[in-house]
Amino acid sequence: MTSAQPAAIAAARQQFRSPSLLARLARPSLTDVLFIGILMWTVVLSGGGWHRLLWDGDTGLHIRIGNFILEHGYVPTTDPLSFTRAGQHWLATEWLTGVLFAFLNAQIGLKAVVFLSGVTIAATLMVVLRTSLLAGANGLIALAGVLMTMNASSFHYHARPHVFTWLFLAIALQLLMRDAMRPSNRIWLLVPMAAIWANLHGGYAILFAVLGITVIGAALRGTAGRPALKRYALVTLACGAASLLNPFGYKLHLETLSYLRNKSVLNTIQEFQAPTFRTEPQIYFMILLFAALAVSGFVLSKRRYADALLIFCFGYLGLTSVRHIPLFLIVAVPILTAELSGYWNRWAAVQPRNSLGGILKDIGGSLREKLPGYSVWSAAALAALWALPAASSWPRDFSNDRFPVEIARRHSAELATTRLFTTDQWADYLMFRNPAQRDFLDDRVLFDQAIIADALKIMDTEEGWRDALARYDIDAVLCPPSAPLGSALLHESRWKLVDKDNGQVLFRRELK
Repeated sequence: MTSAQPAAIAAARQQFRSPSLLARLARPSLTDVLFIGILMWTVVLSGGGWHRLLWDGDTGLHIRIGNFILEHGYVPTTDPLSFTRAGQHWLATEWLTGVLFAFLNAQIGLKAVVFLSGVTIAATLMVVLRTSLLAGANGLIALAGVLMTMNASSFHYHARPHVFTWLFLAIALQLLMRDAMRPSNRIWLLVPMAAIWANLHGGYAILFAVLGITVIGAALRGTAGRPALKRYALVTLACGAASLLNPFGYKLHLETLSYLRNKSVLNTIQEFQAPTFRTEPQIYFMILLFAALAVSGFVLSKRRYADALLIFCFGYLGLTSVRHIPLFLIVAVPILTAELSGYWNRWAAVQPRNSLGGILKDIGGSLREKLPGYSVWSAAALAALWALPAASSWPRDFSNDRFPVEIARRHSAELATTRLFTTDQWADYLMFRNPAQRDFLDDRVLFDQAIIADALKIMDTEEGWRDALARYDIDAVLCPPSAPLGSALLHESRWKLVDKDNGQVLFRRELK
């Protein structure tokens, strides 16, 4: 994969070369300022602050899975968490993230989980920025692209395993770009990264999509691409072998393929739906997508086949699922900003120095010069942020506005003895709150279409909902009062309203 002309490549190499490692580490740079600034803007100062990273119940689910592994000393291959699928086939494919989250939560609390996730998100954006500069992008254009990426991805800022896929994908793309500029043994860092990635998140499959496109791009270049073709084919094979270093071996890959083909997931989970372009993040995605498609023809004309294929393939993924929008942006923004910078630089070169164009050209060039590497000041700023004395800045629990926190506090032990029907998100939280809790349905890709259909039937009180409750022997229900089920149970003689709190109602079935 290549995205810069020889002169720009030489300038990029000179920019990223430091005369003294110690001097560089001790000298604060604009990179440090931007890293902390992005972290503050995306997480700390955003609506909800650090708490917003816990707006998805999956965090609790992964902590619960991690706790199970730490307590029992093995990674489960059958379901130990639900009563509808108990003992049936299930692989804890993201086990390493669960163990990491569970360990951090046990030792420090949710503060550590959200801190790690927030720093990972900010680090991803910084890697995208530096990859854009390495590709030859103007500093201002690269920064604008990253800020748009930040806003377009904000809907998916959660403390979940996918944040590691974002970071690893950004690092992989930068390694490939550096190797295209100057081949080195550094490219083989992808191999151990593939092994770790495969145990953290199912998004490890994206690495093979990128490597496959890189190999195809080299093949399309004919004789000139043969050395790269052989090199990247070997890297791909080595990464494939490394990805087998997981508790399930090749079965992990079969599980990943099954997940990607699971119609129950693709048709019912909101984040797998296509974008509607009616929200601000999706509008930013639309702008960047159209811009990337517009320049792809010029990219193809320069025989940069891999770059064009990355735009096409990941653009398609983003159009089919909002979950994939951040992946497209991580891939496309360095290519887009470098290409736009070429046109901008040619225009700005003929502008008077004191004109707006000349001034912006100087600012963009100055940004490139002031964005070398990180220094100890980034670590110092993170340490200061961690040491913030205000306890209210850090979450101690999930939000009661989104999860049944208070009801769980009052009835946690009681609920764990019931066959509870609730939403998948609330089930995730209740299992986090009480290890003894078993659920009807949660956010794992485990439940077949019949169970999902029954869950929707019950919640919406469609025909046969009472029979479904009886068939699963449900004796407790926790749901929003606005749900049809919440209204219907108020008029059922065998069901008693036990508790009500902040948009949640708890019912128990009375014994005959």
